[in-house]
Amino acid sequence: MKNNWRAIIFILSFIILPALIFIGCSEKEEKEFYLKDDLLYEVGSGKLFTGTIKDTVNGKTVIYEVVDGYKNGKFEILNEKGKREMFGHVIKNKNEGNWRYFYPDGTLESEGNFVNDFPQGKWNFYYKNGKLKESGSFVNGKRMGLWQQYDEKGNLTAEITFKEEEAGK
Repeated sequence: MKNNWRAIIFILSFIILPALIFIGCSEKEEKEFYLKDDLLYEVGSGKLFTGTIKDTVNGKTVIYEVVDGYKNGKFEILNEKGKREMFGHVIKNKNEGNWRYFYPDGTLESEGNFVNDFPQGKWNFYYKNGKLKESGSFVNGKRMGLWQQYDEKGNLTAEITFKEEEAGK
């Protein structure tokens, strides 16, 4: 009976356990996809793609979620050093909600909201030292109302008011 337990322990320890670890650590199968009419489809099946896409473009890593063919969920770009350059959310291929952009060293460059793929509401832009550079609001993607500009020490240097007919110039 003792020999049977030793054989079972040997089989579990040296055969089954390593096999399970190998299977668990194996990379997941990568699906190929193609773009048609702004939707992503799986190659072969022709089904709308759902999953996370991680790709390298010009040395930068682009990661985003896709649901039923649409970019839907988190979207981020990392620079060559792995630092975040951009982060936000996408709903049905359109930028939505809070977005943040970063300098190559990872410090915040700007932040604001998108509605239906257009900048909307309050946006702030920063110097690399973290001081506010510019602040104002967008309406349907156009600068609107009072915008304030600052120097690198945080001192107000200019105030510009954008009217509807001037917005976006």
